[in-house]
Amino acid sequence: MKIKAKQLSLSDIYDDVQSFFEEDKPKFIKLFESFVDLSELIPSSFYAHYYSHFG
Repeated sequence: MKIKAKQLSLSDIYDDVQSFFEEDKPKFIKLFESFVDLSELIPSSFYAHYYSHFG
């Protein structure tokens, strides 16, 4: 039996993420941590400048 593929839209993805955020925040945080690497988004120069004020 052939399975029909469903095309995902940005709206569908947004709705799913929003429902995770509203209904189960710990699950949302775990998903965020496993798929988003903040060290790739925030350059090391930002960290160096930010922490230079603290010594």
